[in-house]
Amino acid sequence: MIRDATHADMDRLLEMTREFHTHAGLADLGFDVTSMQATLAQLIDDPNQVLLVAEHDGQLSGMVAGVSYPAYFNHAVRMAQELFWWNRDGQPGDGQALCRALEAWAKAQGCSTLMMVLLHDEHREAIDKMYRRWGYQPGEHCYMRRLSWP
Repeated sequence: MIRDATHADMDRLLEMTREFHTHAGLADLGFDVTSMQATLAQLIDDPNQVLLVAEHDGQLSGMVAGVSYPAYFNHAVRMAQELFWWNRDGQPGDGQALCRALEAWAKAQGCSTLMMVLLHDEHREAIDKMYRRWGYQPGEHCYMRRLSWP
């Protein structure tokens, strides 16, 4: 089942976001629990943001977060962007169900576009093929350079 996250889910959400943070190659920047709790609470409470979870038998196994906003080039156009998507422990089909639920949320927000992120990891080719199969097209690539370390 895919549903909106609640504050009662916070402990498991923190576990999953920590796993995602490490997998995304950000561990050297540190993971601050207080900051992440505030971020998760904002995703749950702000109507322009969303945090959806996959749940089976009372256990959370995956999540996706997104934000909607007016496009910088035309404020009459709303866009949505995935912030993070984690489904390592999910059941088959949960990843797609989370993505489709995020799409439905973005449409309900009046968004004309949803941008999904692709981590540069060992799964990137498979995820690229999956996105294309689902109708997504590459929009831009993001490059990251460390300027300092905490």
